[in-house]
Amino acid sequence: MPLFAVIGFVVWLAATAVFRLWGAELLAPHTPLLWVTFIGVVPVVALLLKLSFAWGKAAPAERPLAALLLALPGMLLDIVSTSFHTLVFPAIPVSGLYLFSAWLLWAYSLILLGGMLPALRAKFRLSFKHNAR
Repeated sequence: MPLFAVIGFVVWLAATAVFRLWGAELLAPHTPLLWVTFIGVVPVVALLLKLSFAWGKAAPAERPLAALLLALPGMLLDIVSTSFHTLVFPAIPVSGLYLFSAWLLWAYSLILLGGMLPALRAKFRLSFKHNAR
C-alpha cells in the first residue's frame, strides 16, 4: 500500500509544477481553458486510478484505502503550497486562488470518489437485489 502514497506524491509534484508554470493561463476566469482544466481532470484522474490500481494490484475492496493514500500526500502538501502561494505559484494571482482551491477540491474529490465507486456499486447492487426479492 505505500506504493499508492508514493504515486500520490509524484502526481502532486507534477501537478504543482504544471500550475507553477501555467497556472495563470489554466485558471483564467471567463475563458474556455478554465472549463477544459476542470473537465479535463476527470479522464486524467480516471486513468490515474485505473493505472495505479492495476500497478498496485488493488482488489476492489482495497481501492478506497488506495485512493485515500493517493490523495493524502497532495492534500497535506497543498496546505503548505497554497499557504505560500506567492513562492510556489507566482504565476497565479491572489485573485485566482479561489479557482485554484476549487480545482484542488474537485480533483481530490474525484480521486476519493473514484476509489469508493466499486464499493458503492457493490453495495447498491446488493441492496437493490435484496429489496427486489
